[in-house]
Amino acid sequence: MPAKPAKNALLIASPIGGLQGPQNDVDRMTMVLKARGFDVNKCCGKDATRDGIRAAWQALINRSSAGDAVVVFYSGHGGLVEAPRKPETESTPNEDHIAPRQYQFLLPTDFEETSEKDFRGILDVEISQLLQDTTTKTPNVTVILDCCHSGRMARDAIHGNDAIPKQLLKVHHHDIKSWVHGPKQDGRLGGELAVDSNPDAVRIVACTARETAWEYRKDGQWGGIFTEALTSALGEAKGRDVSWSTLLLRVAQLVHLEFPQQNPHAEGPHTRGCFSTKPVSSQAFLVKMEGGIPILHAGRVVGVREGNQYAVMPFGATGIDKGKQIAVATVTVITGFKSGVELDFGPAGGTLPTKGAFAFLSQEALYEWPVLLPPEMPALQEQVDNSRFLRRHSGSKDATHLAEFRYEDGEVVLRTKEGVQIASQQIPEGQNAPVAAFDGIVGAAEVLAKAQHFLRLKCENEQELLTHGLQVEYNAVHQVEDNTAHKGSAAQPIRQDGKGFVREGDKVYFVLRNTGESTIYVSVFNVNVAGRIKLLSESSPNGLQLKAGESCTLGKRLLGHLGLKISWPSGVPGDKAVGEHQSLVVSSAQVDLRHVETTEGGRDRLAEIKSRGPGVRAGGLEEMTYRLASGERRDTGAQGGEYPRYDVIEIPFTILPAVTEGQCIRAEQLPAPESTAEWRILPASPPQSQKGIFGAGLRATQGIPACVWVVNQHSEEIMVVVSKYRPNRLVLGAGLSASSTGAGANYTTTTFLSPATTKILAPSSAGLSLSSAAFPLWTRAGAFGVISIFTGPEKKLFIENDRIPIGATAYFKNEPNLTIVDYAD
Repeated sequence: MPAKPAKNALLIASPIGGLQGPQNDVDRMTMVLKARGFDVNKCCGKDATRDGIRAAWQALINRSSAGDAVVVFYSGHGGLVEAPRKPETESTPNEDHIAPRQYQFLLPTDFEETSEKDFRGILDVEISQLLQDTTTKTPNVTVILDCCHSGRMARDAIHGNDAIPKQLLKVHHHDIKSWVHGPKQDGRLGGELAVDSNPDAVRIVACTARETAWEYRKDGQWGGIFTEALTSALGEAKGRDVSWSTLLLRVAQLVHLEFPQQNPHAEGPHTRGCFSTKPVSSQAFLVKMEGGIPILHAGRVVGVREGNQYAVMPFGATGIDKGKQIAVATVTVITGFKSGVELDFGPAGGTLPTKGAFAFLSQEALYEWPVLLPPEMPALQEQVDNSRFLRRHSGSKDATHLAEFRYEDGEVVLRTKEGVQIASQQIPEGQNAPVAAFDGIVGAAEVLAKAQHFLRLKCENEQELLTHGLQVEYNAVHQVEDNTAHKGSAAQPIRQDGKGFVREGDKVYFVLRNTGESTIYVSVFNVNVAGRIKLLSESSPNGLQLKAGESCTLGKRLLGHLGLKISWPSGVPGDKAVGEHQSLVVSSAQVDLRHVETTEGGRDRLAEIKSRGPGVRAGGLEEMTYRLASGERRDTGAQGGEYPRYDVIEIPFTILPAVTEGQCIRAEQLPAPESTAEWRILPASPPQSQKGIFGAGLRATQGIPACVWVVNQHSEEIMVVVSKYRPNRLVLGAGLSASSTGAGANYTTTTFLSPATTKILAPSSAGLSLSSAAFPLWTRAGAFGVISIFTGPEKKLFIENDRIPIGATAYFKNEPNLTIVDYAD
């Protein structure tokens, strides 16, 4: 009698580069896989070296047999390096020309030991070889990667310091190419040169190649959002015949609730059932009567939404055929795997066959965002129930919420899930108020919901995805004080990785360059924390036209003045920093998208588009944005015709409330340091040799940068604040004062005198680029900065009010005194 196929899993956790959640990710996966009968082997922490991971994978291959189910899971950092683009004239076929343009790799725990002759990452070509050897033993292989390789962002604007990108870049293309050459020559790398070329392996990845995968802190515990979502969906799907492609609909939905720009997906034979080689059809669902109620055998886990409409067809149907259609089923109630529906048999009437029928999705409803409601207001609950964009939060099926309504002292207050108040409305009648009384406050929540849909806008049809060469520079015009003590302004690039910030009253502008070969059209929108959407490129309502090689500046005023003024969001208290987005929609043809604006004109445009009817709309991008703004269902049938191709670029940033010098700022509002116009020639790392201390005037003439460096030589990460003024005391959140020793103070309860900036420095083991940072001193005349350092998990105050001269470097060694080295060339 043949042996029963085994189920083997290898789970890898590589917590380096500041990541704190990989081990928790492995623990989560262990519970889910063991519940499915898998024998789990782990390679974590100090064992997850390059050699350790390769040996553990080889051991997995050695014990695998035909028919076995095999899973390989990795949580950690990923990296990607690309070859520099050469001029078109350099087209001579040579080794550089035919070598892969990019290499992806995983980072084991000994990655920092990489040298010129010994690359300690695990390259995609090596993974491909291991994968090929695995699928030679059994075709039932699933690889799950909770990492990213080339994300655009470095910090999430919403979660701040409670989120870390799972991506690290530290090597060059030519270094890897040289390292790969040897193993290829002697036959150690004989497999395919890409991970996605294996036809037998299902690959579940946390995000696309150009996005960022995040780990974040939730309920005090760190972990990857992708792993959290995947294990939750797998738990919901246990005992169900669900394909990977269907399961990933639920995974993506859960991820988007926290990180809307991260898009998990499945590659390879993703129509298979989970951990199986058996294909699972996801085109049709069963609908039948149960207890006298029509039930659709599909639920939230496979993407079913309230309001979805399904064409009910006889068994054996392969699609929608109006001539044979039995009924239309509209979803009214959803559980995890089943949904209640209402059946419309049309004027002729009818009944559902005893054994049931197939249901094919014909119209898809927009996702309704869950909101928290006060229990004492049934009229408010009714108003939310009537909304196309909102629904009541359910503790059993909703991991989080979009916003919360609270009744406080005669008014209803609306706050985002981050606790930012975005609207309020007086309701003196309280729980006796009529439904209409809540129009305004529910409308504010709907504005927020529409913005979330817009920020998640992406091209759902690959044939409509636009490949373009748009380069975007996003700049701020900060008001600064120069060395002659008169007020002026300086252009400052805003980072597009989530760390960028502006202050209320600053001005911003965009430099747009089309480096592609075709004409493109760009519509630029601002989305504020309350969800209000504003078209910034309003002078070109059909999109700014950029021919091949052209550039333009959005925000250029008469007489050469630059900048669109940043104002504080209306109705939002100015007591702490909030997140905003710039969203650029790039299209291959002119498209008027003014209907997405939160204005009367936007509603007028919606009415005009609706009047055309679905059959005569512009389709594609306009159809998609119309649906997001109006809440109407999307017709899933083929629309036909050629529509403009498009792409979307998101730039998250933080807006800080305006402050005056000397005003107290809470620590969580302090910006991270940024470069200024005069910093363009800063060395990549702090200067090392000593130089004498100069007066302020000589510093300026000698070109000493108006900044200081701080280097962490401690074994744990630290929080560093550099301020312009030396405070006499620290004001705590509870209203008390600490002495100059800072006894008992920590970062989260501390207030500083402005201006000041903050930065987290990684342990010294992470390398100089992560354990050091530059901080601005605002003016040369200041001559010094004031440093405060917080240590430990609770960020307790360790050093306060240490002075550091301009251009110097301060070294922290977990001792009461800093080692300060003066400026060096």
